[in-house]
Amino acid sequence: MTTDQEQDLLRAMLVMAGAGLDSMAKQLVRDALPQLAAKNEEVRRHLEKFVLRKLRTEAGAEGASVPAFLARTLVAPSAHTMIVEEYIEKVTAGSLQSVRALNEVVSALGLGPADLRVALSAYGRIFDIRNKIIHELDIDLAGVRRKRTLRRRNQMFDDTKALIELGRQLVVAVDREISTAT
Repeated sequence: MTTDQEQDLLRAMLVMAGAGLDSMAKQLVRDALPQLAAKNEEVRRHLEKFVLRKLRTEAGAEGASVPAFLARTLVAPSAHTMIVEEYIEKVTAGSLQSVRALNEVVSALGLGPADLRVALSAYGRIFDIRNKIIHELDIDLAGVRRKRTLRRRNQMFDDTKALIELGRQLVVAVDREISTAT
């Protein structure tokens, strides 16, 4: 049986791997999306959807006769650069600690399920554990002897390795996409 200190190390290990994946994925978007937007049709399609949603949202705003986004785009030295920068800001704005958020990053980078060797849906359980640790301190109010959820060492190791491997796969897939984009 692991000690309380060892349990805290297991929790910290998973939380830090999740934070590393979050940070790495955001930097990958910042670094790669401008290149991919110029070369990859799928990325341009997602960028176009972003622009349409942005225009619809601002056009629907009360009192908005000319959408601010459109005005910023028209006066920018490079409309394309400005749009890509706003899209990057949108994609990287929140926490990437959920399957939905990671799916958005994968799509924004023009990647699909075939580009990763694992299904992102498999990470839902890991993110649930991470969120329980972060947001609820892993407390188990129904516990008799211990009031924190007991985490299995091997499972925490495997989950941590899975997050790190996902980060590696993202980098490899984006590198391949940049190298082969026409």
